[in-house]
Amino acid sequence: MAVDYYVTLGVDRDATDEGLKKIGFLGALRSYIRGLLKKMNSSKIADPNCVFTRDGNDLVVTQRISLAESLTGYTVHLTTLDGRALSIPINNVIHSSYEEVVPGEGMPIPKDPSKKGNLRIKFNTEFPARLTSEQKARIRKVLAP
Repeated sequence: MAVDYYVTLGVDRDATDEGLKKIGFLGALRSYIRGLLKKMNSSKIADPNCVFTRDGNDLVVTQRISLAESLTGYTVHLTTLDGRALSIPINNVIHSSYEEVVPGEGMPIPKDPSKKGNLRIKFNTEFPARLTSEQKARIRKVLAP
């Protein structure tokens, strides 16, 4: 699947080819675009709709979960880049900095393709916008020390 990237540049209307050459504009532009494409390709996996980002040899994904799921458990369902379905149950309380690591489900390590990085699963807990007085009272009762 081809991915298009667009770059908008501001150049003076009166700039001439000779003037641009003098300031090294075209070389700088080529260098800038190469760097931008390299950065894009290293941080996002090919498909712009992909749920994974890359951090070295690790793949990172963020899952949105409810407050109830963060307190009572959650099962992560993912399709890997090679098309396999993963189901990863998490029975721990998922707090704001919690990260589940699945060894060997990341990108192949270039120097040893038989080994892979890790899959790192991060979580974004969605809190309810408001609670009724009754809901607050029940939560206090359940979570009381």
